[in-house]
Amino acid sequence: MAKKKLLLVEDVPEFASVAKQVFENAGYELAIASTLTEAEELLSKNTYDYVLVDGFFPYSQDIEERVKKQGFNATPEEVARFAESLASELQAAGMHLPFDTVISWYMGKEIPLGLFLAEKLDNKKIPYLIVSAANYHDIGYSMLEKYCLRKDLKLFLEDTAIGESKASQEYWLKVLEQVEEELSN
Repeated sequence: MAKKKLLLVEDVPEFASVAKQVFENAGYELAIASTLTEAEELLSKNTYDYVLVDGFFPYSQDIEERVKKQGFNATPEEVARFAESLASELQAAGMHLPFDTVISWYMGKEIPLGLFLAEKLDNKKIPYLIVSAANYHDIGYSMLEKYCLRKDLKLFLEDTAIGESKASQEYWLKVLEQVEEELSN
């Protein structure tokens, strides 16, 4: 039986390294893309049985170029409006968002660019899972969860204790369990 081919889109090398070890030990072939542009290139050249997508990526000077390469034709302002729309949806649901959270997306910390790729994969019927880890005190991840629920996007969001993260084998073993369950259906 041929190994299942997975693609992991993860910008933190330490997390990708742990995930690679876990998935390869379980008998999967795991390709890694550290940017959304690289993920698009790999997806255009290869077929994957499953794609794992980090939800958040750092905002950078070249964000407009990277987003346009994804085929979304979005300017940094449009990306910021996307982040703001997440905040608006949560506020409409009764969750009050601290102003500094939205501003952090505008000013360069991390923004939920992984959602662009997840929506594209969902539209193409390519099996995927958004993978994220957070302490629920972090409103940014709560927004990610709410947005995914509203859009019916598949999300694995592990509520982690202080010191635990996507750098742990335990985290990726839980992701592996979810992937295997979905691939068996």
